[in-house]
Amino acid sequence: MRNPVGPMLVLVTVMLSGLGCASKEPVETFTPSRVTRGVGVRQEGPLAGYHRFTIDDIRLVTAPDVAMDPQAERQVIEQLRRELVVRLADDYEVVAPPGAGVLRLGIRVLGVRPGPAFGLADATMESLVTDSVTGQRLLTIRDRRSQRGYVDRSLVSDWENARNVMQSWADVVDKEIEGASR
Repeated sequence: MRNPVGPMLVLVTVMLSGLGCASKEPVETFTPSRVTRGVGVRQEGPLAGYHRFTIDDIRLVTAPDVAMDPQAERQVIEQLRRELVVRLADDYEVVAPPGAGVLRLGIRVLGVRPGPAFGLADATMESLVTDSVTGQRLLTIRDRRSQRGYVDRSLVSDWENARNVMQSWADVVDKEIEGASR
């Protein structure tokens, strides 16, 4: 019989990525100006005129009693970063250094808690878009997932399920950035 603990940790880690190590930092208060399909968005400045992006390290913030496997966490973070680059590259040049006309994208996945059957009990993905020079906050996106399935687990493998979640979050970020840029 297969041990469910290892795949569950890999799946949750893959689903809820971040570049860097898991931490226990507090979740800040967020009041969206609009909510669409469970995704809260607050736009605080214009994104028009920006054509380049830099992506900060993605951070994973676990629930206080949750420990993540570092290797699985790295895989998840790398996958989410790849998904973001693919989506943003359609409209933006993704660059490393900050500079004039460059947006900075920071991503945190907060309150990660695995659920039964390789699922997810709770997690929140937060994206913060700022001007890379001034640090001015331009757009905040928050999507909370709690005890709801991402895909039908009987139809896909654990890795496919995790990839679907990362693709979904990358799509949310891309869609909201595109909408705010108009």
